[in-house]
Amino acid sequence: MRVRSFELSGTQDGDLRKLHDHLLESGGFEFRAGGSGFFVVVRERFVAATGSAFAQMIMAAREDDTINVDVVVAGGRPDADRHLADLQRATDLVRGFAERHQLSALDI
Repeated sequence: MRVRSFELSGTQDGDLRKLHDHLLESGGFEFRAGGSGFFVVVRERFVAATGSAFAQMIMAAREDDTINVDVVVAGGRPDADRHLADLQRATDLVRGFAERHQLSALDI
């Protein structure tokens, strides 16, 4: 399992929902759950050649003018290069959103 965390600062009302919609539209996430000020999206992929399943989960919560984002990638062999590739893909989605909306993305 690999985890990466971010803070998106300078956010405004509605940015959490925009991030949610961006991840569903661009990221291929299938499962979603949420509530007031937070959401979780999950994407799963099965690799028939190795018989392995990989999952990506992104959790985001709004706190004042900041959105805290945690990306979790798990599954398959623990040392699989796929974890790093999936983590980078999710990171690129979050950073791309931040750039388009002129938000500061800080690794934490």
